[in-house]
Amino acid sequence: MASEAIRAGVVGATGYTGAELVQLLSEHPHFELSFISSRKNAGKNFSHLYPRFQDEIDQQLEHPDRLSEVDLELLFLAVPHTVSMNIVPQLDLDSTQVVDLAADYRFPSVSDFNDTYEIKHADPDNNEQAVYGLTEHNREQIAGAALVANPGCYATAALLPLVTLLKDNLVTGPFFIDAKSGISGAGRKPSATTTFVARNEDILPYKVGVHRHQAEIAAHLPATDVEPLFVPHVIPVDRGIEAALYCSPRSSVDFAQIETSLKDFCERHRLLRYRSEPAGIKAVANTPYCDITAIKGGEGRLVVFSCLDNLLKGAASQALQNANLVFGFESSTGLLRG
Repeated sequence: MASEAIRAGVVGATGYTGAELVQLLSEHPHFELSFISSRKNAGKNFSHLYPRFQDEIDQQLEHPDRLSEVDLELLFLAVPHTVSMNIVPQLDLDSTQVVDLAADYRFPSVSDFNDTYEIKHADPDNNEQAVYGLTEHNREQIAGAALVANPGCYATAALLPLVTLLKDNLVTGPFFIDAKSGISGAGRKPSATTTFVARNEDILPYKVGVHRHQAEIAAHLPATDVEPLFVPHVIPVDRGIEAALYCSPRSSVDFAQIETSLKDFCERHRLLRYRSEPAGIKAVANTPYCDITAIKGGEGRLVVFSCLDNLLKGAASQALQNANLVFGFESSTGLLRG
């Protein structure tokens, strides 16, 4: 475990997720925020773009091309998908360990990435060594990893409980995932579908059955060849995801076994909470927690609810958990009050 502050940087510091990372790193006891960049806003102070940080984080944003001029031990890439795979090959992963929040290294198979994102992967060699950063399930692989692929927000919500139940051999498919997300999940860049007028007082299903997180979820579900059906919706809240996961208990399994499995899983991990009744988005907004609940949905039916903040547990705070493990710290370091 390092005794001096670890020099950390964020590429893409002005997006919603990047800004969350900047705040978390500025308060971390072991990481020092040494470099923040934005291609569009280089030269401006971070607090100019996010006034709530005035007199707290007034650091100047650098152009990402200056990355080669700085000495960093830890780098977060909070950039659009397909950008990271052109940055990582230019880095020395022996001296700079990377947590990528884009999708570029999330798939074990490059061909799956190519099919899902309809572009040829530019860095297949590093893709082979990348570790999927689903923190609570992959702690041992993440520790000391040179390159960690942070999961997608929807994928995190779905996989945390489903991987647990599948590993314990308690459930079977088909798997239906019905998830609602706040508007920030679409990113900071405005579009016709993310304006207040378009989204207020509305709920919109989109990319049903073809959303990219469906392929990501399928790639990381163990012990099953049944591809899930994923139905995402955007709802008129700033942040948060509520996912309802439908599946079936195995014939010899009763509900008490399922509840015990999920309770034990949550008790082993500081940032997971089991609830006897489903939580709403307000229970997790602006926190690093994921709340999980199992409900018996009648004979042979099971509904598992998973609720998290898409910008934190679904992105920035999970990325920090992974960085903590990479450098030998407890995964929740810098994420809890007090």
